[in-house]
Amino acid sequence: MSRMILILIVGTIISYGILNTASNDNVVNATGNAVDNFSLTQARNIANSTAEIIFSNLGDDINWRVNLPETKKAMGGEAIYSVEDAFLNGDSLIKISIMGMYNTRIKSVTIFTAKNLTSPGFMPPGVKAAITTHNNVEANGNLTVDGRNHTMSGSLISQKGTLGIWTTNSFNQEGNTKIGGTYYSEGVGYDIEPIKTGYGQIVYETQTYPDGFPDTPEKVLGGSISGYPVDKLKEIAKSGFSGSQYVTNPVFLKYPLKGITYVELPAGGVWQPTSINGSGILIVHNKTLDAVIKNLNVGVFRGLIIADDIIHIHADIIGAVVSLTTNPSAGNVIGNGNGTVKFSSEAIMKSTEFATTHNYGFGAKRINVRYWFE
Repeated sequence: MSRMILILIVGTIISYGILNTASNDNVVNATGNAVDNFSLTQARNIANSTAEIIFSNLGDDINWRVNLPETKKAMGGEAIYSVEDAFLNGDSLIKISIMGMYNTRIKSVTIFTAKNLTSPGFMPPGVKAAITTHNNVEANGNLTVDGRNHTMSGSLISQKGTLGIWTTNSFNQEGNTKIGGTYYSEGVGYDIEPIKTGYGQIVYETQTYPDGFPDTPEKVLGGSISGYPVDKLKEIAKSGFSGSQYVTNPVFLKYPLKGITYVELPAGGVWQPTSINGSGILIVHNKTLDAVIKNLNVGVFRGLIIADDIIHIHADIIGAVVSLTTNPSAGNVIGNGNGTVKFSSEAIMKSTEFATTHNYGFGAKRINVRYWFE
């Protein structure tokens, strides 16, 4: 009997030992797997973080290169990287090679980018028509407003345009003013050439702007949610990027206008008469929304004009115009001479390249990534 008890006790001890060993092995294996997964994730994070740092460096200087691999400590591990010129699929590109390392795990990333900072432009949400206003708008004289689409040279692009005028208030047509544009039915665009009457399908009055009409130039481009917080465009203008200018006195402007031209007038300030010869984005604005650009007498402007109060367009604008104020001076007679406003998606897209290229946040990169291999 005692022998049977002894055998039972010994068997129990051996079984427990086997089970305990197996359990310990499982714990060790699980711990090892967790550590391994963490290390791989951390190596990937190191590689991706290093890529973003390199993007920033190239954004500041597209000619920056690291031809011999360099090592950088990061997040408890390290990255080995190089930045060099290379060819891929017949294109001359910049090759970024990164190895992120953490413990024994390595994550390799190879990226090819373009050699310039040009980013595709976009159509701002605040552009609803050839002329978009937040006020009563009146046109007289021989002003022609044409929402049909045009090239930057002014040639017509059929059935791809927009409204002639969009306003949150009312529109009053006087004199020999003509309005043209494009309306859509079941997805098909129908052009109406500039006419004196019968333009109801291409002039929208008493409209409601989602979440309130923009009260800053940045909100015309989409606001903070799109990467354009207040004064972002002023910041770009002050940088001088691609010929951009910032002035508080327009007498100091250099022509032709390029990039982003930001004229910040004092409260009640008026810029007149006005030369608008150039391209890009022209902003006339102040915090009190009463900066006036008046008597646009000289030049052809290709791009987007955003002004608090715009009066008497006598020149030629190829792109679009947005007026921000709710209290325009002179009844907001936006034109009373021989001026023209021709909508051009090409000119607007080209003008917003400057804003996109210089946009540092919200997922908009300053370089053009062509290929990403992991």
